[in-house]
Amino acid sequence: MSKLPPASVTIRRALPEDLEQLYVVINDAYRKPGGWTGEHNLLIGDRVFKEEIEEMITDSKLNFMVAEQTSSSENEPKKILGCVLVKPFQEYKDEMEIGCFSVSPKAQGGGVGSLLIKEALKACVALSAKRAVMTVVHCRPELIEWYNRLGFVATGERIDFPFGDRFKSVDKAVDIYFVVLKKELESL
Repeated sequence: MSKLPPASVTIRRALPEDLEQLYVVINDAYRKPGGWTGEHNLLIGDRVFKEEIEEMITDSKLNFMVAEQTSSSENEPKKILGCVLVKPFQEYKDEMEIGCFSVSPKAQGGGVGSLLIKEALKACVALSAKRAVMTVVHCRPELIEWYNRLGFVATGERIDFPFGDRFKSVDKAVDIYFVVLKKELESL
């Protein structure tokens, strides 16, 4: 997809009527081949279930945003291209976690992800956070490098991946875990 002009994408809070599109966008971004951010070669299982999306939309403590492509006519339905979630990070009051960051494989490389991260960082600042936090699967160096270019730095912390009935590893010999990345927000 070619780079979208900023005027063609709107960032707004997720609504209950977005649930079906969000389910597809999130799971396609993480589990479908075709984009550069997928984990289809690492993990089996839906990234998110509809009930979880509904909770992210309705929980007032969470800020769940979508990137919506504005349509050229009133008859054309608006299309969700991506999403991002901002929520408190564990027990730390001055840190907000940026998660569920997803861009449809068809929209990747078009500037949608950068717009979503920019809005997520603004939301963190508005919530008086001093740091933004992300957790990223460690064996995704190209993704970690992208976050590094945005100012996120690895802390050395490691969080075990939540395997179980829900997620299965494609290759059981590969140790999968999250690395913690943080960005200081004073510079925004």
